Amino acid sequence: MASSSAGASPADGSQTALVEQYKAYLADLSNVGMRYTSAQSFYFTMVSALFGVLAFKTDGGLDKTLSPTFAVVMLFVACICYVWRSTMTFYHAVFFKKLTVIKELEAKANLYPAFTREDEITEDEGQPIPVTSLSNIQAGIPVVIGIGSLILAIIALYHLASNA
Repeated sequence: MASSSAGASPADGSQTALVEQYKAYLADLSNVGMRYTSAQSFYFTMVSALFGVLAFKTDGGLDKTLSPTFAVVMLFVACICYVWRSTMTFYHAVFFKKLTVIKELEAKANLYPAFTREDEITEDEGQPIPVTSLSNIQAGIPVVIGIGSLILAIIALYHLASNA
């Protein structure tokens, strides 16, 4: 049998299989990360494009800006932000599951527990490291934009109803 990974006996095919699974999971984690980035870019581009269309369309005072089209576009942006946030929640769960399995594979294959060790590092020279999940921070972006769009849509609808 060919040379096996460090720590495994040549007859232990299960060690090699675990290492191969570990490599496959790392590659899959990378693919999920790329899809996550693509999804982020897609939703951000959609919302930006809609705001850009409104900026070009609206000229004049408040009466022209708070039009039915403005209200509909703001409601649409709020809906996109809801789907965007749901997508973020989905990816957060996928990352959690993938990293959990990777940590289990590290333990079973007797590999250096790199991902577990990252979680254990909480201090730098005795100073606590404030760590906030980047995916949690990013998940707030569609919430803020969505709520703002919903508020603007309500203001526009109220304005239209009061001027009717």
